Amino acid sequence: MSYPVRHRALSLAAGALPAAAIWWFVRDPMLAVSVGFSVLVAALLWFRVSRRYGERFEGETWQDRKWISLMTGVVYLAAFNGTLLLPISLEYRIAVQALVVGCALVGYGVGTLTEIERDVSRDAGGDSFGDEAVSADD
Repeated sequence: MSYPVRHRALSLAAGALPAAAIWWFVRDPMLAVSVGFSVLVAALLWFRVSRRYGERFEGETWQDRKWISLMTGVVYLAAFNGTLLLPISLEYRIAVQALVVGCALVGYGVGTLTEIERDVSRDAGGDSFGDEAVSADD
């Protein structure tokens, strides 16, 4: 079995498991499908990143990961502490938390691929921003 086929099968399983769990506990089909779909897409994105650009992450330090750590902390704070204020059952609260985390994973995967592919096109000479260098601190 080739890597893309295996990755698609694993992504499908990763999406089906939380969807089935939410359906089992909450019995809300749209919420279950939404969570399952977000986890499926996040898994597909991350398999793509690891398969095509895995070497870019070798030798990273905490300084390379500080902004993603901030995003992770804020999303988890919002997902877990923010839902405590909602007047819903524990099962719905857990499903909403899973939805927020799944959407954050998709956002992170899309952002990562966007930046990597932008860097690849710039390295190949496809810079569409002109000749001026733009500082990352601007």
